[in-house]
Amino acid sequence: MTGSYLRYACIVVAFAIQLFVTPLYGTGAYAPITTSAESIAFDETVTVSVQLPLEPQISIKQLTEEFSSNQTDKTFAIVDAYRQTNEGTDRRSDTVVLILEPWEPGRHAITFGTLVINDKKDPLHIVTGVEYVTVAAPTVAVNQLPEPRLLPIPGRPLLGVEPETWQRLSDNADHNTDQAQRHLNTFQERSFPWIIFVLLSLLITAVYLFRRLGGSLLYRLQHDGMYTESPRNKALQALDRLMTENLPAQERYDSFYVILTAIVRRYIEDTFGLKAPEHTTEEFLREAVESKIFEAGTQEQLSHFLEYADLVKFAQVNPTTTECDDAMNSARTLVKG
Repeated sequence: MTGSYLRYACIVVAFAIQLFVTPLYGTGAYAPITTSAESIAFDETVTVSVQLPLEPQISIKQLTEEFSSNQTDKTFAIVDAYRQTNEGTDRRSDTVVLILEPWEPGRHAITFGTLVINDKKDPLHIVTGVEYVTVAAPTVAVNQLPEPRLLPIPGRPLLGVEPETWQRLSDNADHNTDQAQRHLNTFQERSFPWIIFVLLSLLITAVYLFRRLGGSLLYRLQHDGMYTESPRNKALQALDRLMTENLPAQERYDSFYVILTAIVRRYIEDTFGLKAPEHTTEEFLREAVESKIFEAGTQEQLSHFLEYADLVKFAQVNPTTTECDDAMNSARTLVKG
């Protein structure tokens, strides 16, 4: 239901851009997105179709780059992308199809953000829709191995042993048992000192390796994701990665704010249990006030942060570099608490 509300909100924003923002910033349009399934297995692919205006035509390269930049974490990989010929009443539109392969289980949003086709006289801003796809976690099948058998079946001879030999061995069972015991005692007497020496050598080697390599190994395990990190640490690392991309310097303001708000919303969802990515800004702020998870000052800062981000993402307001830095600092303050 919230996904439908979000799609309706995108349509309303597109019409608002057409009516009020077009005279200032250029032409606006809305590009709906459809998926082949709402939920898939981890080893399956999902087909995503984007219905775009026929003119001017958007390249597949630009579309795939926008899709990759709008992923906070790499949740899907692009397997294939191609144009689809429209028939009948859809000849006025251009449909691009992407085949996506999931990289991690969970419920993920699929969107291309805002596509911009630069034109000095009349730039075109295309707001794409949002669809959600649930990826099921992979299952591991455990095969039942047969019970191992080291000894022969009682009453049956060993493979390759003649029946006469087997009979002779059975008749002299006591003699064979005593002889085997003597061989075992001799082996133990001769090998016991060597066994002690080998065990002590292994123990000393293990202690040495642990003291030399234990610290660095623990560090690598922590930074390779072997230990579960807190939502705060994951959010701060995502903000650091966003900072290194330096999107404002490339004038990709909408992509910068889309990723920035997604990081903050995911942190709030993981920390407080709010389904932030599925709500509009107004719905999310209302639920945050009702749940009383933030103090008054933090609530006001969060409201200003999200509302200004919506202006950049949907109304094509171009912020300054200082405003982008302030938005990044506000996001860090919200995450650090």
